[in-house]
Amino acid sequence: MIIPPLRLCTVLIALFAVAGLPTFLQADPDVAIEVLPDHPLGEIYNFWSVMNFTDQDMFGDPDQFPRIATRHPFMREVNCIRLIGGRMDGKNDFFRGVDEEGRAICDFTLLIDYIGGILEAGFSPWLVLDKVPVAMSPGREMRQYGNAYPPDDYDLYHDYVGQLVSALVEAFGYPAVSQWRFRVATEPDLKPGHWDASREEFFKLYDYVVDAVTRVIPDADIGPGNILNPLSFRGVERPVWGLDIIDHAATGTNTFNGGTGTRMTHFSCSWYDRIGEEGDVRKLSQVVDTIRRRLDRYPQFRKLPVDVAEFMILHDVNSRRLYSGDVTEWSASWLAAVTEQVYDKGIGKIHFWNYTTGGVYHPQAHVITFLEEMLGGQRLESVVRASRGAYGLVGALAARRDGALYLMLYHHDQGRSDDQVLKVRLAVREPDGAVSTAWLADHRQVDKDRGVFIRQLMEDCRAAGLEPLENSAEFDGAVHRMFGEEGVAQFNQNIEKYRVLSNDIVLGMEQSVKVENGELILELELPAHSVRMIRLYPAD
Repeated sequence: MIIPPLRLCTVLIALFAVAGLPTFLQADPDVAIEVLPDHPLGEIYNFWSVMNFTDQDMFGDPDQFPRIATRHPFMREVNCIRLIGGRMDGKNDFFRGVDEEGRAICDFTLLIDYIGGILEAGFSPWLVLDKVPVAMSPGREMRQYGNAYPPDDYDLYHDYVGQLVSALVEAFGYPAVSQWRFRVATEPDLKPGHWDASREEFFKLYDYVVDAVTRVIPDADIGPGNILNPLSFRGVERPVWGLDIIDHAATGTNTFNGGTGTRMTHFSCSWYDRIGEEGDVRKLSQVVDTIRRRLDRYPQFRKLPVDVAEFMILHDVNSRRLYSGDVTEWSASWLAAVTEQVYDKGIGKIHFWNYTTGGVYHPQAHVITFLEEMLGGQRLESVVRASRGAYGLVGALAARRDGALYLMLYHHDQGRSDDQVLKVRLAVREPDGAVSTAWLADHRQVDKDRGVFIRQLMEDCRAAGLEPLENSAEFDGAVHRMFGEEGVAQFNQNIEKYRVLSNDIVLGMEQSVKVENGELILELELPAHSVRMIRLYPAD
């Protein structure tokens, strides 16, 4: 449980007395955390298994499967973006014109090859039905992400999508394809980058595409493209219309069949954060609350899954664009803080862009490894209290699994400059008050000195006479964006050194745990922007 806000608020000791919490909370650590094993909050589920791919042709080459697995070790679902045409590079062009009867002429050979490769590599495809093939809306200027226009002939596009889904069913079978997720477009409220037409034109496109898909798969899992973050960085609603899609799907006039509403089985948004005062990791909760309030207006949508379909640290402390996210310890404590919000708000899936460079783990990837250890366990309530002198955001994610207790603690600050080390007193209370006198703990930690390779890479590049490229962001996981191809060569030359640095997170194994008055007590220090993973288990 996160206790807000930044520069942690102090919780009155009287509140703990009323709640019957132990007296150690009245002591004077910087932060006191108690884990309550008799207060379960639900299962630790997997929200990190989806990866975004704007290109899919690598799945047509089995020789690339090992490389894909190395770079995306947690991936289970491949979210296929810009899959069906309208691209600036000409890929995925399956539309071949119109026959004498006015039907679309299509060749889905490459599409079947790509999807077959995804399945052969052991993943599930999630299909993003964008963009409209260029030839269906000719004579218009391409936008930043390709063709941003609706088709000239909606019936032709309806036929195209229907043929595409039918080809998938013919190739892979109805039972398989009916389990895949379909999404209509990407960020339809991003004008002109993804959609250079009106809100009403998108509603029409959505209605036509949903009908085309559900004629083949009546109970298809289908929803609209991820909308923009509906809040500004200051937490107020922005003048974007993405949330209006919910109203249209619930009660609007269906432009294809004239009925009321359109099928929608999931909803999603984009959410990007930035380092520094303009960002705030806690805003994700407000974004989800805003979406939920709109969904809750309609009984049929109250339990709809809400995903974050684009997700990354997008800008560094100087507001320069990051192309592969921040790869310092900041990203680890950031993701740990996000994780608590995911479970508190019931977010379904977060679709990641990346968490490695050439297979070398970014610090946030270690947070995912910690979560995989907790997977399937029962999340436990934790109570956090901080003194007035403690800076940053501190939290604890706790879980019980297979007789062990897993505790992921973090100390995060939105800025990068905070160097405060917090003294933390952690207590774990068993439900019956009886704790074995022989418990052990394993400790791993990501911080400035553990689990981070990027500073060594930057030092090696400068030693080789390379300086960061003009206007490049600081600590970007996209090495070529910082140092060009020579920097990539430097990375590849020393990749094993960086891998060792990235994996160096062990603090101590099988350490004895102190027991006081029926509680397990651990006293430790949490540097700024750190994540500590503790596994507690009986010595026997």
